[in-house]
Amino acid sequence: GAMAAGVITVTLVWQASAPSDEPLQVTVQLLDAGGRPVAQHDGPPAGGARPTTGWLPGEYVVDVHALRVPAALLAGPSADYALVAALYDPLTGTRLPATEPVGEGLVEVGAVRLGAEAGDR
Repeated sequence: GAMAAGVITVTLVWQASAPSDEPLQVTVQLLDAGGRPVAQHDGPPAGGARPTTGWLPGEYVVDVHALRVPAALLAGPSADYALVAALYDPLTGTRLPATEPVGEGLVEVGAVRLGAEAGDR
């Protein structure tokens, strides 16, 4: 993910096993050391251009999300955060099961170091 002026751009690549009956949403979250989300972006895959109802088995879908990072995290002490993502049904809120989840349906997709001293080392 690239970092610019308080925005983290996260590019996910999903491999479809089959289309879904419902158009699923994606959540991308930045979690602190306690597992609490401090930044989040939810939306359809690829900004709505690639709904999960049309995914083909074995197909790869590129999905970009921009997370706005609170200024307090950028100005605060340096700390590590986990980037996680999940697919969920917006009608029920139920997340799809994931392999190697770090939370309910959440998969870690990266790690980010933020904070005032993060760039000095």
